Amino acid sequence: MMHDTSVTVGSEGAGGAAPAPRTRIGRYAIEGVLGAGGMAVVYLARDPVLGRAVALKVLRVGGDERSARRLVREGQALARVSHPNVISVYEVGRETDGLIYIAMERIAGTTLAAWLEAPRAQRDILAVFAAAGRGLSAAHAAGLVHRDFKPENVMVGDDGRVCVLDFGLARAPAGDDSIDLEDSLRSPSDALAVTASGGVVGTPAYMSPEQWRGERAGVQSDQFSFCVALWRALTGEHPFDLRSREALRASVIAGRIRCARTALPRRLRGVLRRGMASDPRARLPSIDAIIGEIAPRAARPWLTPATVVATAAAALAPYLIIGASGAATAATQAPAVSPDGQRVAWLTPDAVTVQALAPGGEPRVVLRGARAHHALSWSPDSRRLALIAAVAGSAAPPGVVVIDVATGAVHRLDDHLGALAPLE
Repeated sequence: MMHDTSVTVGSEGAGGAAPAPRTRIGRYAIEGVLGAGGMAVVYLARDPVLGRAVALKVLRVGGDERSARRLVREGQALARVSHPNVISVYEVGRETDGLIYIAMERIAGTTLAAWLEAPRAQRDILAVFAAAGRGLSAAHAAGLVHRDFKPENVMVGDDGRVCVLDFGLARAPAGDDSIDLEDSLRSPSDALAVTASGGVVGTPAYMSPEQWRGERAGVQSDQFSFCVALWRALTGEHPFDLRSREALRASVIAGRIRCARTALPRRLRGVLRRGMASDPRARLPSIDAIIGEIAPRAARPWLTPATVVATAAAALAPYLIIGASGAATAATQAPAVSPDGQRVAWLTPDAVTVQALAPGGEPRVVLRGARAHHALSWSPDSRRLALIAAVAGSAAPPGVVVIDVATGAVHRLDDHLGALAPLE
């Protein structure tokens, strides 16, 4: 990291004459450079009043007062978003010479793009993207649209916190709507923003069809970019044709998604493909629907259907009775894998048993003393089991029993089932 305290801010052609070298912007003391792009420089700075480090993003708006007002409004709106997965904005200000700056929290870590350069387990990738998606969702709820979601605009902190950055704060000079496809693929640049003349917004490799057409980008556009980034992170391949700018644009607008050589679970693949639909109206209702699919997968080992079946069969094997013909008979009934994929439950003639699917999982009886029990079912959050059971040795009719798998507590929906008790 650089620590030269005599830093030149601005440059010729960046919207006005270059200011003199300075060591302070607003009340912030400049300590070094964190990064730089064609439209902004991000400095490491210190707030002497509060005694904390900040990231200071400096933009040159020049004489375009309309763009300056728009930037300030967006900074103020983002500052109202309070969410752990969204960067906190402390202040948006302007110097007397027209220099616009944004003071943000300083996050020690690396970008998601750099984080993905190392080998990562699929569930870890999903966990990071689920967190980033929550940040986007919070911004959408506040009426903000990112317009340039990509791994370079997500930070993965040294403490594991995931934070989305740059919600459309950068603005290109008026009339500049050029795109450099190769730069965006090799060394990602700052976002291209909507110009006064209605140009494009975004980074080409992640832009939605509506962005390519120069149309207004809404929350569905963020969903598209998110799905492109996640598909690329999971498969190592871009879902569209990257041979040239024209090929990319055509394939995105036509919705021609390439088949990935890396297998993805069918449901997850379907969700991502829908999120990349060419028509925004055909995409998912919100990014929360995508989070709902990937978050549970991130919380468990990556299990394919074949793995679940094989593991469940291994868990049940000791409880199967092998008849004279060599066929397994129904010593167990209705085995059911939990929605989170972590456990399997089954019924034997006098008990309900649960076992973790992870290697070394031990069977645990959670209910004993019932007869004629059936209709075993998991709750959506994988915390409870429900079944229909009757008390052994009793003439009372069967009733519904709900079991808390973690604690063994039984919720009896029928007074006749009062004799049932969980076992630790």
